[in-house]
Amino acid sequence: MAVIAALAGCGDDSSDKGVAATDTDDHISANDSSSSGKNGAKSSSSISKDARSSSSGKNIGSSSSSENGSSSNDYEHGYIGFMDDRTVDLIANEPVRIWAPTADGLKLISTDTLDSEGKLALNASLSGFHLVEIRYDGLAAMRWLNFSDNMESGIYATKPAAMVTGVIKNRGVGIEGAKLSILDIESQTNANGEFEIDGLPDGVHFMTVEYSGEFRIYQVQVSRTVGFREEQIMNQIEWDNGVYTLLTDFEDWQSGRTVVGNMFDFVGPYYFFTDSLNGGGSRWIGKGEFANADKFRNDDVMGTCMYLHANIDEETEDHFAGAGFLLGEDERDVKDNNYAFFDISGATGLSFDAKGSGSLFLQIVSRKADGSSDYISPNSIELTEEWNTYTYSFEKVSSRLTAASAINFMFKEDAEIYIDNVRLDGLVATTWPSLGKKF
Repeated sequence: MAVIAALAGCGDDSSDKGVAATDTDDHISANDSSSSGKNGAKSSSSISKDARSSSSGKNIGSSSSSENGSSSNDYEHGYIGFMDDRTVDLIANEPVRIWAPTADGLKLISTDTLDSEGKLALNASLSGFHLVEIRYDGLAAMRWLNFSDNMESGIYATKPAAMVTGVIKNRGVGIEGAKLSILDIESQTNANGEFEIDGLPDGVHFMTVEYSGEFRIYQVQVSRTVGFREEQIMNQIEWDNGVYTLLTDFEDWQSGRTVVGNMFDFVGPYYFFTDSLNGGGSRWIGKGEFANADKFRNDDVMGTCMYLHANIDEETEDHFAGAGFLLGEDERDVKDNNYAFFDISGATGLSFDAKGSGSLFLQIVSRKADGSSDYISPNSIELTEEWNTYTYSFEKVSSRLTAASAINFMFKEDAEIYIDNVRLDGLVATTWPSLGKKF
């Protein structure tokens, strides 16, 4: 069966990219997930290529303070600094920690000190993505930076230290006594599997979890933007889901970005499209709210999820509606610190939770060796009124996934669809920056 596929832009029903047809490849398997709830994100971590080169103890940053103060010549390769959110002054003479992603979580590479001007000179001998982090007088900040020869200097704002909250369950039952750590802060789950870790920078963190002789690493989020305020996110982690990288769970949908897009600042925007791109008559049902707010709903089981409801114009020859997200940046806007394509061939498959009515098509957009687009689609799935987990195995298509750029969910008949927790199975989360590609 042919699937009508849209390489859409970042807005509703708007794109200057083409529309193509592709044949379906293989099948999606389904498992009941009605009792699982929201997966806060979730993957074991592994060392990246660039992190290996930095784990020998070299300093990524180097303090340039001196008795006589600092001069611009001390910052040959640039610098970083942090601004006090309360006074708008640069924070001076305080420690900054540099972390590298490894198979055992984040490894502290160095602790350096901001100089009297509030700057930390960058050491260009190290390359690749590392986390730069500061905690100072109730404030905190962190930033994933791609260290390179042409790296630009940056000043980053601090915010009041925040808390990560959540629950870890195994087959729906809370896990008691699991040992947790984020950065250098340790905690454990209570009798109900719940946890709180305070004093952290806002953002998406890697949390290490040790339970029943096993060690895993999950992505957990601090807060989300709701209107003009921030709300705490309750991370819900299902231990029995195994190892995977969470691409998105839509909890922070107002940011307009996926979880991996926000974490590493790779962008990862959402988009929505119909056959109106080609003059067709299919339309979304809803008020057309600002920032596509009508396309996200709160569910009692899953929390925030994507909601797709459209009238399909079957008189249009190639009729369709769909939604998706880029894995990174639009290839036309790629900069030194992000990517448009990712090698996901090492994942065992892609899983997501869904419910609703009608048929749903998954589509992965990838790049062929000749630069043209490859549209990879399994057979459609028939949704039910209960949440189920659907898994598409990469066993037969992994060779076509070495330069993936987007994930799409599409339908060709009137439907009402809920989607959540899109993840790459078997792919450790901290490898994500090392999988990025540029052409």
